[in-house]
Amino acid sequence: MQPSKPSQVQPAAQGEGEMPFDDSSQQMADPSAPPIQEMERIKGYEEIVKPNVTHVTPPPPSYQEATQGASVDRWISNKSLTEDEARALLVAEAKSKCCWGKGAAEGMTISSLQKSTAVHYVLRTFVETRSTEWASVPFKGQPVDGPQNGQAPAPWDIHVQQPEMFRDARMQCEVPHTASVRTCHYCMGATFVMCLRCGGFGRTRCNSCRGKGVKGVGDNRRQCLSCGGSGKRTCFNCRGHGRIPCPVCEAAGQVKCFVQLTTMFKTHTKDFILEQTPLPDELIRNVPGATLFNETQPLLNPIQSCPEQQVNAASASLIQEHRVLAKTGRIWMQNHVIRGVPVFQCDCQWKDKEFQFFVYGDNRTLHTDGYPQTCCCGCQLL
Repeated sequence: MQPSKPSQVQPAAQGEGEMPFDDSSQQMADPSAPPIQEMERIKGYEEIVKPNVTHVTPPPPSYQEATQGASVDRWISNKSLTEDEARALLVAEAKSKCCWGKGAAEGMTISSLQKSTAVHYVLRTFVETRSTEWASVPFKGQPVDGPQNGQAPAPWDIHVQQPEMFRDARMQCEVPHTASVRTCHYCMGATFVMCLRCGGFGRTRCNSCRGKGVKGVGDNRRQCLSCGGSGKRTCFNCRGHGRIPCPVCEAAGQVKCFVQLTTMFKTHTKDFILEQTPLPDELIRNVPGATLFNETQPLLNPIQSCPEQQVNAASASLIQEHRVLAKTGRIWMQNHVIRGVPVFQCDCQWKDKEFQFFVYGDNRTLHTDGYPQTCCCGCQLL
């Protein structure tokens, strides 16, 4: 069967119309996948019926049952913070800001210093998905494993090396017994295609003089040195030939087409933060704390024994959300963790202004939105 000529491919002949400017953005168009209508129907891969579209193959059913882990005990952080330590942290923060004055931090009155514990629940699910699509590579005499060698294995029957758990990876391989050799669908076997940078002319208009051959006006007009006064320059992409070697077949004239299997290992993460102070919840996510609970199983049941019932409810909701991942992929492992993060809320007053700041995390990170001694013009405050 002779492939039909794609409409977007132009003959590699002298261009017609206006000569283009030398534009580095005009590169060879991205070649399309092999025309699906001209590919052999491979048993088990009939779903690949549209160009440039992958087919996600659902995994075989899993009969893995969820397991119930250990209980979660109530925990209170043993971290402490004195008023002097809180003041010192705010003074250091003020010194590091170009528009903050340290006077407010040094002279403020701390009316209260309250301690609490934020709870951070994190669920991770490690999932493998497999998809297939038609692909092609230049044919230069390499072995061709076609349907004559047997029936192609199903996507989930192909061995793929599994990476370490919870480490994302992407792998691609040729599906056995799906390959065939065909005339290149991009150059139609001609081994070359028109250069899109010059439109097949072999030359482009000079950018320096905009194709005029001269620069300047009036008595200052002079011959353009870039093009020697011709207004044109040899296209460096095709070196003046107006055509370039076909990028699809690499000037071989033929391609090997085959079904390509793409395997993705991805960690899906969801979390829930329970924090009672005005501190923005998202700040808890990236600071260190104490691990209160850590469980890893092929399939998890929701936590039910946490003293904080909101955490139990969040665990049930997030695990249910992740269960649907099994419809399009294979769940290899799940892990959920509960962290306790200390939070100190400092309520303060400086002159007639009330404000508050927060010290949180085991590394004593500081946050405040309403520091009372700031400026906006880069001037120095004492």
